[in-house]
Amino acid sequence: MLEKRTELTWQEPRMRLRLLTTFLAAALLLPVASYAQTGTAKSDSSLYTELPDNTSGAIVPVDVRDVVASKASIFPVTSFAAAGSTQGTATVLTASFCVITSGTGGVEATTGYTEVWNATSAPINVYPPASNAQFEAFGNAIPISVAAGSSVRVAMTSTTQGYVR
Repeated sequence: MLEKRTELTWQEPRMRLRLLTTFLAAALLLPVASYAQTGTAKSDSSLYTELPDNTSGAIVPVDVRDVVASKASIFPVTSFAAAGSTQGTATVLTASFCVITSGTGGVEATTGYTEVWNATSAPINVYPPASNAQFEAFGNAIPISVAAGSSVRVAMTSTTQGYVR
């Protein structure tokens, strides 16, 4: 017995899957096809030596902080000096990615996302951005301590509440 064949429309799940598969295959094959047209295949050794900051030919792991700071330049890292011993007298940070390179005391986080790296030889305090703000449930204007050589991420979800990682 012969089956009646029906035409698939794009609204049917089978047709959507077929279209998605076709588009994905095309997206994956286009870069390969365009590379093959140049006719200049590269050896494995040339691929290793073309990695940034690599002159030895070996694969060198890259610290994510270095990529953020110097390779991508999407998120510039700004240096600050810690100062002050209270939320009101601490150095106010004005960037999202901050390196504390000198000073003692504390810094005040931004009202959004702040990542603080302590490059000093002493611990520093990171304060909430306002006297009525808190990290986690620590209490208003209570700082978190960041040990020398450590870092902390602070995300303020409102003007009065932030979370630390």
